[in-house]
Amino acid sequence: CHEVNTRKVLSGLPAGSFSCVYYMPGNDTYYLGTRTQGLFIIKASGFYTPVIPKESGAQNFYAIGKTSQDVLIVKNTFIPKDKPAYYIPLHNDEFFAYVDKADRLYYQNDFKLYRFDTRRHKNEYLLNLDERLVSILPDAGTNGLLICTARSLTCLSEKDTVLWKKELPVNYDSESATGLFPLEKNKYILLTDRGVKWYDINSNKIYKSILDSVRFRSFYKDLSGRLWFGSDGLGAFMYQNGRIYKLPLGDLKQLKTIHALLNDGHGFFWLPTNNGLFQVNIHSLVNYITRKTD
Repeated sequence: CHEVNTRKVLSGLPAGSFSCVYYMPGNDTYYLGTRTQGLFIIKASGFYTPVIPKESGAQNFYAIGKTSQDVLIVKNTFIPKDKPAYYIPLHNDEFFAYVDKADRLYYQNDFKLYRFDTRRHKNEYLLNLDERLVSILPDAGTNGLLICTARSLTCLSEKDTVLWKKELPVNYDSESATGLFPLEKNKYILLTDRGVKWYDINSNKIYKSILDSVRFRSFYKDLSGRLWFGSDGLGAFMYQNGRIYKLPLGDLKQLKTIHALLNDGHGFFWLPTNNGLFQVNIHSLVNYITRKTD
């Protein structure tokens, strides 16, 4: 007795019936022959588009959170890995989301910070925000959270009490924060709409600044110590050993605005942009911008 398993590999095909099929596993391509409509060559995609509930509204999704069960959370929509997406009326800000180890979603609504427990489906108010929320990250010193808005930084304890609050050391009248990322110990990278800052959280001082005329959106530090920055309109930059390298924008300037720099662990960056999603080989990219060849 032999067990036979089946799975759907293609859908939405351009013809109703096929007379022959040939598959090339090397490039995941199907050759589909028909009697009257000719030959179709279809390369399988590793992506699929989930059906979004109508209640979710416009699909302008910027912020994505993920639970320990691989459920994606985008705006007010929950997308399980192997089940239909469903709507939760959170009315959250669509530009930032954070999910902690207990699968609790932190989000902004009307300049207030809320937390939604995805396991118990319980929603609770935490605190008022003085500006748009830009980052939430764990605070190793208190086991709480650092809540960063466009103008201030707040430390929230494990018991949801405010331990301290600091105005960020930028001139808020002309500059605001766009992101906060850990660098080492008490040192952080503070992205702003006027450059990249090296920020000491203990002294609340900025001790280095670069590219002060550029608005930045994203940051990534790789295992080689290189710092990568994605900007709004001027592409991406790499910082290494005190030098700044500008990444190419592409033939059609498709990489002008980069929302995130995602390392897949297999040697590639995935770059979501205003012109689609791009995959770039990191080693080749570093060699190109530093003008090195193997």
